[in-house]
Amino acid sequence: MYALGVIRGCDERGTFRGAEGMTRAEAATVLTRMSGLEPSGEVTPPAPDLEARQRAAYEAIIAMRARYPEGTPWTNENSYAWHGGVFNVGYGCAGFAFLLSDAAFGQAPARMVRSFTLEDARVGDILRVNGNTHSVVVLEVREDSVIVAEGNYNGAVHWGRELPRATVENADYLLTRYGEE
Repeated sequence: MYALGVIRGCDERGTFRGAEGMTRAEAATVLTRMSGLEPSGEVTPPAPDLEARQRAAYEAIIAMRARYPEGTPWTNENSYAWHGGVFNVGYGCAGFAFLLSDAAFGQAPARMVRSFTLEDARVGDILRVNGNTHSVVVLEVREDSVIVAEGNYNGAVHWGRELPRATVENADYLLTRYGEE
């Protein structure tokens, strides 16, 4: 519905209030927009811009925080079968990263990038850091750092650690599900 332009969010940033009800005016707007859609035939929705895709990825990942709050036990005993395609399954930190990645991107294929800078990182990307021993998911890209979510950080889920530019740019690789923009 977002890609078709039927639902655009409740403010200029495109924020969605999924847990709240719609107002009568919002419902009328959605119905009016829907009345202009063809019920049959192929529809090619416009591709959302990069900022909108990152915002959607962030919201999907943060929604997982309710299920996996800070301190939830997550060790190498935990695993997750990934839909990204580069790897089949991840254990410990990689498993948690794959779980968050699938929450944000569903069945979209991933690709591995070995040469990149901080400016190439996107919300939802997975970084393999600490000498190929730890995986984290990017929540926010800042001027000289990223904010991440991670599993198996001292045996638990952790949200909000900041990694400096040097750590990001010395990562072994980046797994992304964004196209080559």
